[in-house]
Amino acid sequence: MNKFSMGWGKLLLILFVMLFSVVTKVKAAISWNEVGDYNWMRYIDSNMRISQINIPGSHDSGAIDMGKGEGSFLISLFTKTQDLTIFDQLIQGTRYLDIRLAWDVAKRDVIIVHGVINTSITFADVLNDIYYFLSLKDNNGQRITDSEAIVLSLKIDRSGHDNEIISRVMEYISQNPTYWFTNRYIPTLAEVRGKIVLATRFTSNFGLSVDWNDMGEANRPQCNVCYKERGVQGLNSFYNVVAQDYYSISPENKWNVFSGVLANLKSSANTILINFLSISNLDMVGTARSLNNKLLNVNTQIRPENGWIIVDFTRAEIARKIYRSNIISSY
Repeated sequence: MNKFSMGWGKLLLILFVMLFSVVTKVKAAISWNEVGDYNWMRYIDSNMRISQINIPGSHDSGAIDMGKGEGSFLISLFTKTQDLTIFDQLIQGTRYLDIRLAWDVAKRDVIIVHGVINTSITFADVLNDIYYFLSLKDNNGQRITDSEAIVLSLKIDRSGHDNEIISRVMEYISQNPTYWFTNRYIPTLAEVRGKIVLATRFTSNFGLSVDWNDMGEANRPQCNVCYKERGVQGLNSFYNVVAQDYYSISPENKWNVFSGVLANLKSSANTILINFLSISNLDMVGTARSLNNKLLNVNTQIRPENGWIIVDFTRAEIARKIYRSNIISSY
């Protein structure tokens, strides 16, 4: 073979290697349109702290079935905040659950409530749905949701039995410790894949403290960008909790304060930003539909590091709008 032929051979080999490299990179790239709602966190950079991830959440996540009997329909009109079960919320992309607790004296157990109204589920029911979701497997027996992290925010809605509630919660956690992250600092996603990140809105020495002063007092917040901020001394770390949860305001004012936070605030490695799109009124379904549709509008922009966005009557389209605002990471 002459030198000319050998030169062309080397050139063709180089071109083939370059083409293969390009094709491989193209195959490795992925768009959000190709990602399933059940494991979207698989495509988030593991080195990011969970505060840096835009996370879809549900407000009063357990207020699904507000009981039976006389008056239950009317009660549901202003206390029911979700249609989907906890499991279905997770399957459809929700990763922040807002769970309200109370003590059932008769059962001596923790139940899920919305204020003074009991739901039909217990704390154990919530955990069973989460455990089941995190243990899902494909037909080959491979886990398919171990990439996900669930932020479980717990708030005691009725005082008087706080010690019993906290003790029982810790007992439940001790029964499945491998599923839990209860440290008092903001973890990276790598630390909590396949786990429940405990976040507390009561005084405790475990879990992320994410409490804030009640925001139900203002009918019309007098501020340009409305929120409350609190510094937290965690485990060998300090972080901020920034929350917008004005709920005694009109739908119009709610959208203004919600969108103001979207446009002006950002989360960070040491700042948890929680932005609620929920209010309390006598038409929970209609109000949620109107506000959620504004969120879904193509003109509503959600930027990376816009934080954890919490809605009533969540569904897959809303979760997608939120999680697809994150920067996707190739697999």
